[in-house]
Amino acid sequence: MDRDYHFNEVFNLTLAYDGSTGLEEIDINTIDQEALYKDIYKNFGFIVETNVNRKPPINMQKRFNEKYYKRFN
Repeated sequence: MDRDYHFNEVFNLTLAYDGSTGLEEIDINTIDQEALYKDIYKNFGFIVETNVNRKPPINMQKRFNEKYYKRFN
């Protein structure tokens, strides 16, 4: 299967093309979107999990100021 799927910023399917038939547009209502989302999540879900579960970055300037504030002021 040589299909291209296009999603908007909230991950809703907007366009689908079939490359095996010369990039013919596919009606998105005929696609099982739930199965498509599960397949994408199965293959790329680790990226989503990494971004959702990551800790916020440490503010090094804030940590420095907490420790050495009196020394320099």
